[in-house]
Amino acid sequence: MVQLGGYAFYLSPQEIGLGARESVADVARVLSGYCDGVMARVFAHEHVVQLAQWATVPIINGLSDFSHPCQALADLYTIWEQAGKLEYIFPTAGAAMEEQLIVFFRSLGIPIVYGYGLTETMATVSCFNYSGYKFGSVGEVMPDVKVKIGDDNEILVKGKTVTSGYYKKPEATKDAFIDGWFRTGDAGKLDGNHLILIDRIKDLFKTSNGKYIAPQQIETRLGADPYIDQIAVIGNERNFVTAIIAPSLERLKAFAKKNNIAYERIEDLLENEQVYRFYEGRIAEGQKDMAKFEQIKKFKLIKKGFSIESGEQTSTLKLRRAVIQHNYKALIDSMYDNSSIKMY
Repeated sequence: MVQLGGYAFYLSPQEIGLGARESVADVARVLSGYCDGVMARVFAHEHVVQLAQWATVPIINGLSDFSHPCQALADLYTIWEQAGKLEYIFPTAGAAMEEQLIVFFRSLGIPIVYGYGLTETMATVSCFNYSGYKFGSVGEVMPDVKVKIGDDNEILVKGKTVTSGYYKKPEATKDAFIDGWFRTGDAGKLDGNHLILIDRIKDLFKTSNGKYIAPQQIETRLGADPYIDQIAVIGNERNFVTAIIAPSLERLKAFAKKNNIAYERIEDLLENEQVYRFYEGRIAEGQKDMAKFEQIKKFKLIKKGFSIESGEQTSTLKLRRAVIQHNYKALIDSMYDNSSIKMY
């Protein structure tokens, strides 16, 4: 059971399309799907018009036969149980996780422990505590692990859990360390003992105006939008930021039906002016507290999302930006060519 805006809701994993044991290659992405499934049920209910915010007090009692007018929903506690019978924590890493997802699951009493680490550091470098955690960070640095920030804001790590080097790869080992500190390749900063992750250094890019952009921060923020399935931010050596977006097609179709938007092909829907304006508004709302130079000025909607098979994602579902920019070169160029792009 979860309480939202004064209502109590119940639902089963089956009602939001979840298997008892899903493969978790990207935990944050799977949890985002859980959250979307729950909220879709909540907002679809006729008695729920507005929900100002999620309750921050967990109300979990296991499955219940309690009869309620809003009984379209179920107890997410069963998801926690079925996802491995975890008694104390639900570790989450492998990808950036939007703050609202952490709030959502913590509010349900599911103890999300968001953290950061690499194979070379024996996994955890930092993670959330049960209390006193800081939103926007990847938790506090672990005991007996040292972290400092080097050149280009690179996160450097030292400790007993850090590898001494790569097997029979002396050159790679030499490049991986600086004065005894392991180079993570990630940019970040420290706020006291809390580690804040910015992005992979190799993914950071600079616009032609000299502004540095951390694309993953933008993608994580906007990727939490239920109408956006995937997003790739573009802008390296360009004069403004753009994006390629794979929308949630089912939600988009529902939007079209509700707004009487006629279309014969999905492509027609993706190019519809009203749809463009709709996404434009959602993007603006999602980025309202970001710097002007970070805000997406133009975007394109695509029918098929990025995949491992196309080479556009790694096996852990991270974006291969060079491949995406190659595969979508014409589409990207069109967003920087005023003569060939329709400005709605």
